[in-house]
Amino acid sequence: MILRLVHFFFVIGFLFDSELYAQNTFSQTIDSNHIVIGDPIQITQSCSKIPTTEEVIPQLKSLEWLQILSNSEWILTPKQNYERKIIFSVYDSGQYIIPELNVKIDSQIISTDSMFIRVFLPIDSTNNLYPIKSILETKKSSKLIYIVIGSILLLSLIVFLLIVLFRADRIKIRPIHYLSQESPEEKAIRLLKELNEKNLHQQGFVQEYYDELSFILRSFFNEGLNLPALESSTSDLLKILESKPISLKGQTKLFQFLNLSDLIKFANKNIEVEQHRNWFNFAEEFIQSNKQLSNEILLYNKVDFSKFLGKEISEQFENPSESVPLKLIEIKASELTEEILLISNFVKRNSFVLPSDWVNLHKSKMGQLSIWQLNILSKYKGIQGSILLLFLLPVIAGFLPFMLVIGLFNKENVLQRGVFSLSKNNKLVINNINL
Repeated sequence: MILRLVHFFFVIGFLFDSELYAQNTFSQTIDSNHIVIGDPIQITQSCSKIPTTEEVIPQLKSLEWLQILSNSEWILTPKQNYERKIIFSVYDSGQYIIPELNVKIDSQIISTDSMFIRVFLPIDSTNNLYPIKSILETKKSSKLIYIVIGSILLLSLIVFLLIVLFRADRIKIRPIHYLSQESPEEKAIRLLKELNEKNLHQQGFVQEYYDELSFILRSFFNEGLNLPALESSTSDLLKILESKPISLKGQTKLFQFLNLSDLIKFANKNIEVEQHRNWFNFAEEFIQSNKQLSNEILLYNKVDFSKFLGKEISEQFENPSESVPLKLIEIKASELTEEILLISNFVKRNSFVLPSDWVNLHKSKMGQLSIWQLNILSKYKGIQGSILLLFLLPVIAGFLPFMLVIGLFNKENVLQRGVFSLSKNNKLVINNINL
């Protein structure tokens, strides 16, 4: 009897010590160590458990050279760790180091590795342009053909530049109509199809199969019903749902599945083979049957330009009731505004006022050609800017092939405009291609 008691307390003590000394993890990575001034850059943070107090953001904000643009909430990934993304930018060139950051999880202090960043000035070669030399006359007829071909090519490039620069930021609405984004229901059905093609449970990966199936349903909750399903336990999600005036079809069976999925994951519960397909069919049926409810909730929570920016600023847009692209919502970190100039009809300047974060994003997406045009027309206004731009056309045309080749190697579009464009009514529209 005494030996059994000793053995019992030994097991209890072992389990207690295992829980007590479980090690938490926290790490972070940066998507690039080299950026141009004003470009957004992203830190991805991952941890085994959400930190006890928010200490990372204040530590980053204490760096005077670093400006945080946005930071997302912690999200539980399919790998059962928490992840969030912090977007920031730097507005001065040089070399910088993000020092070690100390994070507290429970009673454990974790230090991250330091990270190196190098910030470059944007290339602006307007001051380095030189006039083309006059064509030398020659008596050798053999070179005439090359002169003619060169002249034709140069003239063609000048005409091409005239077309590009004349159109400038003015684009037709038709080619860039706001593309309908994949709805939560469409995304969930697509992920179900991809899961079915993996044949996980047929290969014996039952736990992985139910992990992904549960993740798809929870993602549908998050994106289609605006419920925090990814970061909530099954019981917490049920409480949240009961507190909302939402009537889900198949709710009871849904929570049967989520509880079963938890048992398979944490208790290695075994179930009959035919149940795998039954639960898959239920997931598909649940998503389809609650599609209308999801659409109603998304419409109710729609964020358009009028709601997001206010009447005065939103009236600058062609369609103020249009939904604001998610990326623009994410990067708007302050209420500061800034003037943005868009060019139409070669030299006409159109002025607007937008959030500073949006203006910085627009500038970061501009190609070298549009930067030149904007710089010239900003510095030399009126007839002076028009004459200078016309004078520089042959020079720019001569350098254009080299610029295109260099841009190809640097994965940059020399001819690209920014995020914001002009409609035929001189109103703002979003160029989704460049967003």
